[in-house]
Amino acid sequence: MGSSVSLIMAKMVMEDLEQRALSFNVVQPLVWKRYVDNVITALKSAIVSIFLHHLNSTEPSIQFTVERESEGRISFLDANMIWKENSQLSSVEYRNPAHTDRYLAYETRHPIALKKYVVRALVDRARNIPSCSFEKNKEKQLVIHALTANGYPRWFILEASKPRRPVTPLVPDKTES
Repeated sequence: MGSSVSLIMAKMVMEDLEQRALSFNVVQPLVWKRYVDNVITALKSAIVSIFLHHLNSTEPSIQFTVERESEGRISFLDANMIWKENSQLSSVEYRNPAHTDRYLAYETRHPIALKKYVVRALVDRARNIPSCSFEKNKEKQLVIHALTANGYPRWFILEASKPRRPVTPLVPDKTES
């Protein structure tokens, strides 16, 4: 860990393990989503132990653990995934119970670009993680409150959270024309 290639190596190892484990398994998960070494999957309750044993026997040096949903909810990365009564999946932002809403204070002598990044990162999460407009608006208000508590002026929050222009590629796409 700490090396610039650590993330790339972790991704390669997990892709290899994933390919081996899922291609030679009689139990196929209904859903399998992975980000680096975090996986969320959907299985019937009766086969979770069988599937976990299969995963852990695929590569003995890598051992998976299971976190089961509770009351129709499970957290994955920064999202709390929720099964609704109509069998649809929705998401809201997840915060660890120890989360404090403390971010880089506006009054610090850090570069202004870093402070803009803090605002943009939190606003992007508020825009992208919640699956419904009510939750998006609720999250946006929480972000504004947290940033204001960290000394960010409202004008700065609004300016920094404006959508950015799409980046123009340096090399034109050859499929165009």
